[in-house]
Amino acid sequence: MLHRLENEQSLARYAGWFIPLKIETKGDEWSQWATRFRHEGNGIPIVFVVRADGEQLYGKTGSLPGAELYQMIESVLARSGRILNDKQLQSIEKVLGKANDALEKGDIVTAVKQVSWLRKFGELGSLGSYAEAAVEADKLVQELLERGRIALTQVKEQLSDSETALVGAITFVDTAKEYRPLTSLTKDIHEISSYIKKTPDLRAVRKQAELLHHAKGLMRVPKRTASTLAALRKVTTEHPDSDAAKLAIRWVRKYVIEKLPALDETHRYLWTSNNGHAVKAALSSGNRDKETNAIRTVLLKKEDGKQVAVPYSRLDQISQVMAVTILDKREAEGQKSD
Repeated sequence: MLHRLENEQSLARYAGWFIPLKIETKGDEWSQWATRFRHEGNGIPIVFVVRADGEQLYGKTGSLPGAELYQMIESVLARSGRILNDKQLQSIEKVLGKANDALEKGDIVTAVKQVSWLRKFGELGSLGSYAEAAVEADKLVQELLERGRIALTQVKEQLSDSETALVGAITFVDTAKEYRPLTSLTKDIHEISSYIKKTPDLRAVRKQAELLHHAKGLMRVPKRTASTLAALRKVTTEHPDSDAAKLAIRWVRKYVIEKLPALDETHRYLWTSNNGHAVKAALSSGNRDKETNAIRTVLLKKEDGKQVAVPYSRLDQISQVMAVTILDKREAEGQKSD
């Protein structure tokens, strides 16, 4: 069979689609092989054809004369799935490596973007090939689709309750953008989007979620602290006293302040009053109430070197959080040095 595949012109096109393997019918290798794969007839040679995923497609004794070999090849190829060349398989393996690395880091966006490149080889999640790389790629796509479906199911439950609506809207915005390249989820995403549009309260909550999503994206970018603060300030300004504003304040305390370049008096930040007036300045000091220790005024040093005292109550929510956090940390660091 191998000789004919390599030498007969009419069979030449099939030669690269098979990996020949010769096994002597004596020894452990044959014993292990024969335990797993069965054949018809007695005698030698015994011809087996095994698909890339280990599925046996053919097993009989005796050579295949004339057209019988051609007919057998056509028969097994009909059940062999799509045949990918080495270059295609290498590309798929590369995509798998990058996607899996992204998943390990919790980066769904990158993982989905990577697997979306598999479209050039066939339908996502169903490439139709039994090659190991293709099978693994299909599994990964299905895993991502399942994650998306679970997230969207949770979104539906959260949106139905006013207490969890914001969380649901944030999850929906995140999920819709993360999984957008996976078109199998388009219908589910569209259904939820339509439901939100038909519900006035949810429309407002979705707008808040969009702003928070934008701010969260900026948080991940190094040296974008000023932009992050501006994005979170927009939430508190446009939606004061909302759950979204409260969440924005928590994010400032928990994530943003830690990324400020410095807490000393050499770095200037944008300080905003509750009437919208803004000034870029460094925080020089704060004047606290002796009895309550609450901040009464802050002293800001502007770019021209002039200092201005601003009542703490006139600062917007973001600026108040920044002032309290910076001053508290300075005092804590001062106590340690003492």
